[in-house]
Amino acid sequence: EAIIGDRKVWQLRTKEGASLWVDTFYGVTLRVDVSSERYEFQNPLFNGVQEKDVQFTERDLKVN
Repeated sequence: EAIIGDRKVWQLRTKEGASLWVDTFYGVTLRVDVSSERYEFQNPLFNGVQEKDVQFTERDLKVN
């Protein structure tokens, strides 16, 4: 276990040598280290999508 920002994370290592830093509560990857490259996701927004932000279009699909 470790901390990234104010989030508790688990560090996971793949057989290929990549390190993944995964949020312990949501299970979201916050950092990925692959050889000399680092990808970090800052300021993640959890539960921030509201119903009005999502629109669905109903279609009638015919199955043959």
